Formats: sequence, C-alpha cells, structure tokens
Amino acid sequence: RHLHKKLDLHPLRPQRIPRLTSSIRKRRRKFARKWKDHPWAHVVFTDEKFFSLKPPINPKNDIIWDKAGMKNERKQWHGAGLMVWGGIHMNGKTDLVFLKKPHDAQSYIDQCLEPQIADLRDQLNRRPWMLQQDGARKHTAALTMEWMRKKKLAVIPPHDWPANSPDLNCIENAWAIMENDV
Repeated sequence: RHLHKKLDLHPLRPQRIPRLTSSIRKRRRKFARKWKDHPWAHVVFTDEKFFSLKPPINPKNDIIWDKAGMKNERKQWHGAGLMVWGGIHMNGKTDLVFLKKPHDAQSYIDQCLEPQIADLRDQLNRRPWMLQQDGARKHTAALTMEWMRKKKLAVIPPHDWPANSPDLNCIENAWAIMENDV
C-alpha cells in the first residue's frame, strides 16, 4: 500500500467491453440502416473462439495498478488453450473445427470453409444463403474473397460489418454458453 502511494498508483478495474468510438457507432448505424430488412434467417453466423484452459480470473480481484489519468485498456493474454471455429444458422450449425497454428487465409479456407460448404447447402435446403464473418485478416484476404467468389458463396461484405461488434453476431451467445460449460 505504501509503495502504491509512493509511486502514485491507483487501482483501476479493467474494461470488459469493446470500446465504441464515434466512428464505430457511425458504422453500426450505417450497417443497421442498410441491412435492417435483410432475411437474417438465411445467414450463417461464423466466428473463432479461444477457449482457455486456465480458470477465469475473479473480476473482483482483477485490478490494474496504474498512474492516474492513464488509459484503462484490457489486454488479452492467451495461455494454454485451443482455438475453435464454428457457425450457426436458423436450421442448425456447422461442425466445430479445432484450428491448428498458424492460422492464415489458406488454412481458413482448407480447415473451415471447404469442408463445411456442402453440408451447409444441404442444411439450408439449397436455398440462397449468406455467410457472415468478421473483419479478421484471414476472412478479408484476397485469397479468401477470390475463393468465395469462385464458389459463388454470398458473404456480407467485410467493409459493411462494423468492427468491435460481437453483440451483432449471435454465435457469440453460443460461445458464451460453451465457455460456461467447459
């Protein structure tokens, strides 16, 4: 306690949610206006999730000691665990894919997309459907976008999907349920 006072350190609680800057808010409004009448029942929501093998930190004890006026930003530290990719839609789900490192555009296509496309088309009764993915580099890479174009795979344009918007992707709820059960 004396050392904290001597070094002028103050306890701060880490941020728990993504920061919504004014530009992100503007993109979210633009997205909502453009996509409000879209048939969301025909969208496959996809994402990756890191499952940590370490126990969750107790938020009451999760304190950052920093100088007054410093930015309070939470850093993500991944220890032992595994990365999983999956997708959900109104009629079902994709298989879970346990990702191997390194995970780049080619491995995203080979491990996640290619093995799932035929099953998704069958699950959705061959009706038109659209893939949702966030703006991660492997999702927006020229290689990935060209592969999707060749496969005639409709995708919500990466520049439309607002950054830092996990609340817009319903698979985040599935990940939260799974994380609580693990």
